[in-house]
Amino acid sequence: MHYWSDYGGFTQIQENMAPTMKRNIEDAVGVPFEVVPLEFSTSVSQISGNDQRPDHIAFWWHTNTPDRLDPQELLRRYSADFAGANGLGNPMNYADCEYSNFAVDQARAGSQEERNELVNEAQRVISESGVFGNLTPNPIIGTYREDQVALDGAGNGGVARTNPNVFIKSETKGPDPLVVGIDPVMTQTTNFNTVSQGVSLAFWNTQIHSPLVGYDENYEKVNLLAESYEVVDAQEVRATIRDDATFHNGDDVTSEDVKYTYDLLQAGAESGAYPRYVNPPGFTIETPSEKEVVFTFSENYLPFQNTTLTRWGILHKPTWEAQNALENPGDVEFDPFVGSGPYQISSFTQGDSVEVEPFEDHPVHTPAQGLIYQAYRNQETSVQALRENEIQILPSTSPGAAQRIEDNVESGVAYYGDGFVPFYMAHQYPIAPIKFPAFRKACNAAINRQELVDIAFNGQTNVEMYGTPLTTAHPRRAPEEMMEAHADDPTGSPEMARTMLEEAGWGFDDEGRLHYPPDVDLEPLWPAGEEPSAEDFPCLEDLPQA
Repeated sequence: MHYWSDYGGFTQIQENMAPTMKRNIEDAVGVPFEVVPLEFSTSVSQISGNDQRPDHIAFWWHTNTPDRLDPQELLRRYSADFAGANGLGNPMNYADCEYSNFAVDQARAGSQEERNELVNEAQRVISESGVFGNLTPNPIIGTYREDQVALDGAGNGGVARTNPNVFIKSETKGPDPLVVGIDPVMTQTTNFNTVSQGVSLAFWNTQIHSPLVGYDENYEKVNLLAESYEVVDAQEVRATIRDDATFHNGDDVTSEDVKYTYDLLQAGAESGAYPRYVNPPGFTIETPSEKEVVFTFSENYLPFQNTTLTRWGILHKPTWEAQNALENPGDVEFDPFVGSGPYQISSFTQGDSVEVEPFEDHPVHTPAQGLIYQAYRNQETSVQALRENEIQILPSTSPGAAQRIEDNVESGVAYYGDGFVPFYMAHQYPIAPIKFPAFRKACNAAINRQELVDIAFNGQTNVEMYGTPLTTAHPRRAPEEMMEAHADDPTGSPEMARTMLEEAGWGFDDEGRLHYPPDVDLEPLWPAGEEPSAEDFPCLEDLPQA
């Protein structure tokens, strides 16, 4: 199993959990279990390219970005057409036609009631497969210095870069600008849509730019650059842009800027330059006037209003056109940078820092002060910086670091928010022994999830006992009675794990080592470097293009 080695506090969480997982699986399942670090970009490349298969499990997690309150992204990415060497990033390379049909059809439902049923059915199927080894929620943990910061805007969204409200609404008691500790990914490039890290994209799309519609700190939708929007039906959404919405250089935000934004996102996705954008089906944009935009789809697409509309900040068309971005979306850089959000960039040092100052003409937000986002390559360095008041806010803090800050920094405060997405074992579905349901379910059953919560989160969150992308806190989580539990007990069910294996024909030798059933086929479900075939997965002929 590999975990992400370059994610600051999140890496620390994974490193705290891994020894328990290793011990549990070795003891109950009877296999040696090696845990290895891997950089995030390498992990994603291996999973989405599917041409290298060195690891049986990827220790994965998702960020609590508000657009994921809609289940579309987290259900759709596990369908069969996202699996294999296509760069689309199905974390388990899971391919199942029953699941895929539910996961695709929920987005095409004609009513919310129909969609709710399909969302629940998709979760039922994937939980029964055992491919999604849920462990705990990903709680939103951030720390700050109470003597330097009058915290506001945290709400359910927490002290996190995915919640711009906490930075916009908090006020300084000390230095201006406030300094925020981050990992280096956010500072890699001003061509930010090429970055695959969700928390970094959130900064660029909600602070430097603004979408038409966004979320407040309690995940309630609010109009930003849009004066209003209307869901006409499942195939049409209309939006009116505010008259006072302007870019940082004073240009009005127009419907042509909105259209250009989505044209560019589509071009970047098609070229492979923008890994996180997924185009709605048959997506077209009309601009009946300078301030009116009409979004239409060739088929029903209810997720649009909660996902695409709220996630992507509106770009300044002339700035990107000057760089020929439509022709070369992966090869542009900006200085100066013209955005549409509540902050504007005053200084950018690649790999090190981003300094922003309030944009006073934003139509909705008036930030209290400027910010410096300072990159640190490991959690301990950033914790020390908070202790010495070199930074005043540290989002995405590991639980251990949060506890140390509260214990050792007189004014240090940890803020916990509920997480609606999980930490989980992404079982690599095409390869042995993971391709056998009994094996992956046995691994899931073996885990002492309560110990993971106690060790990694100081007991400050819950266990997750069902294999679904949506945790207990998610508003679209399926009823538990529809799903198959991983284990009988939060502390793990090793006997259950062994029984499942033995009933499936697996055996244990005198030293407790696991052996395959006789005459099993150990060949992968499809070759490395290829995609699942329609011969084996007939639904691939009917699924819409991803």
